[in-house]
Amino acid sequence: MVTGPSADSMTNQLGGWSVSWQGVFGAGHVCCMGPANQIPPGTTVLKGLQAEDPNVISAPAQATAIADAASADAVVAVVGEKAYAEGLGDNPAPQLAPDQEALISALEATGKPVIVVVIAGRPLGLGPAETADGLLMAYQGSTEAGAAVGDAIFGKINPSGKLPVTWPSDAAAPGGDFNTGAPSPLGDQPKVFDQLPYTGSGQGSGYNPLYPFGYGLSYTTFSTSNLSATPSVSSDGTVTATFTVQNTGSRAGTDIVPVYVHQPVSLVTVPNQRLAAFTRVTLDPGQSTVHVSFPVSVLAVTPGAIDGTASPHVELGAYQVQLGTPASLSANFTVHA
Repeated sequence: MVTGPSADSMTNQLGGWSVSWQGVFGAGHVCCMGPANQIPPGTTVLKGLQAEDPNVISAPAQATAIADAASADAVVAVVGEKAYAEGLGDNPAPQLAPDQEALISALEATGKPVIVVVIAGRPLGLGPAETADGLLMAYQGSTEAGAAVGDAIFGKINPSGKLPVTWPSDAAAPGGDFNTGAPSPLGDQPKVFDQLPYTGSGQGSGYNPLYPFGYGLSYTTFSTSNLSATPSVSSDGTVTATFTVQNTGSRAGTDIVPVYVHQPVSLVTVPNQRLAAFTRVTLDPGQSTVHVSFPVSVLAVTPGAIDGTASPHVELGAYQVQLGTPASLSANFTVHA
């Protein structure tokens, strides 16, 4: 059974700058939307799921959805936000609307598996959707996003997407004093994995995401091990990281592995982790040895200069290649002249 305000809405699925500045007809703005006769054809999430299984039914109203859930194997709730562009989308704490959160809570109370699909242009505060049985971020994926969602939910494809941004935490209240990594309410953003370290110790001042940069699940599982790196390299050379990726599940899948660099001591303040490279690995159940190389020049920093004439350069000394945020595996290397 499928429900939710974006389940059968091409308007929400397209987002802003589609046909017109503030999206296609029906986005709810006072101006700058496309005309009613120019909503592009396509496949909504409802139509995409029905194409996979003709037994899929639609229940647009919450009361009907709760009643129909009793006879359903699972429920798909398609929620999110309407189309917007630029200033009309400004919101210091974007989150699911109260009626959408209430719908998800009511569906979860039925005891049936609940899959939440988010149609939105950015991460949102999820409320009860955080505890759903499945969560799929579909963004505002254009006319055929519904077909892609159907393929993912019914297992025709094995999802491999990873978050290109940090998904913020959505706590009811700040964590304890001096617990910089405790979940915090929406609005204390921006939060980025490579934010600079500093001496602050306030609640939620550290990196405290609900889902970190690079997070994403699939229908199989992966593990990484045996990380090593070029032990010594010149400042104009190349570092090669070698590690093993193992598909520990029962079906083929693709993993995307970010490769970070940590610099324990530096003259110029740098993030705790910097993204240096990444790789895609498609594997049947089993394992594979992976080699990922990156130029040392990606680690260049620019020292402060009053007249602004300083040039970027790579600091000499000790570094670590790391996998995971926070790091689960590390390998040392040294940059020399």
